[in-house]
Amino acid sequence: MADAYELTTEQLPHACWWEHGAVVAELTALWTGWLSAYGNEEDAAAGPYLWHDA
Repeated sequence: MADAYELTTEQLPHACWWEHGAVVAELTALWTGWLSAYGNEEDAAAGPYLWHDA
């Protein structure tokens, strides 16, 4: 994640990320969006692009 989105280690949650509701909510939203974009075989061409664009 740090490499793909050019984040520093200070921007990433450390050993207790699961104790922070906002981080869990953000990661859950990202995972759900990723599944929607990459798991849709009918729209395999545009889905990943639109997910990253959003």
